[in-house]
Amino acid sequence: MIRGASGCSFERLLKDAIVGPLGLAHTVPITSAQVAGLGLAQGYCPSGLAPQSYIYDFACSAGLISTVGDYLRFSIALDSHALISPATTDAMLTPMRGRDGTVFPYGLGWFVQRIDGLRVAWHYGWWDATSTLVVKVPERELTFVTMANSDMLSRAYIRGCTFGDIMTHAVGRYFLDSFVFGSGRLA
Repeated sequence: MIRGASGCSFERLLKDAIVGPLGLAHTVPITSAQVAGLGLAQGYCPSGLAPQSYIYDFACSAGLISTVGDYLRFSIALDSHALISPATTDAMLTPMRGRDGTVFPYGLGWFVQRIDGLRVAWHYGWWDATSTLVVKVPERELTFVTMANSDMLSRAYIRGCTFGDIMTHAVGRYFLDSFVFGSGRLA
């Protein structure tokens, strides 16, 4: 679909429209030869006891390697509307509704929920030997990014937490409770 609409591959479009213009020097598809120069941390299996190789595959849904610094640069570009318009940002951070009016916990690419009156947008990344959690609180102009060299940061969310609720993710809840709402307020 991307090739048909743009005339180029997803990887090329990503480089030309986002990675290059934002100067994301440490963000590449894991299949790229540039990965060798990034000095990636060793990945680990879920127990943390044995090294695990990263999966060298790339698609629209997974396989992009980055750093916290590059991700924050991308986040600032989103927040300042350097990549998408304010109207698109608003749509991205508005929960979808079903035909019957049911509100879903997902906007355009982000989980979205209201906590104590504030909009919280978040997403996780999950792949063998790596995981990420990003939490944004737009009204406070806060973004939290954490990355791990195992899949345990996101595996816990996938396996045991309530779908779409950041408050059931231990790390997400810790960030919100400690830095957004004040320690103990959401306990």
